[in-house]
Amino acid sequence: MPQARQALVVLLRLVGCFDLLALGGVVMPQAWMEATHVWLKMGTLPDAPVVGYLARSASMLYAVHAAMILFISFDVVRYWRLITFVAISTIVLGVTILAIDLAEGMPLFWTLLEGPSLVVVGALLLALQGMAGWGVPGESIADGSRLKLE
Repeated sequence: MPQARQALVVLLRLVGCFDLLALGGVVMPQAWMEATHVWLKMGTLPDAPVVGYLARSASMLYAVHAAMILFISFDVVRYWRLITFVAISTIVLGVTILAIDLAEGMPLFWTLLEGPSLVVVGALLLALQGMAGWGVPGESIADGSRLKLE
């Protein structure tokens, strides 16, 4: 496997494994959520059903995203268009999350890490695809094989 394609697989798997950590938020006891909220210096966690619902459902969405990312990492040639879509949408998500973090007054470390890291990951995915020599269906890729889309 060419080096750029192998790096793409590794990056996808790292992102997938990292995002799987969100499963903890799905089952995390409410007391831990409250303690974490205070530890992050974000005040007292509001005591409303929608807070737990949003925290847990967002965590589950991250976990589902992780499963998809891990799935596509096992056949990057077949899913190259999906990887491009994921990369571009990750960049858009990163910019949007940065704007949300700024508007909502999230802690500085959070704001500097969350959105910008998503932009970097999306850009790296696109760069690795470019380095692998991917183009339109039917064009040769770096190892000399041809993309076959079903």
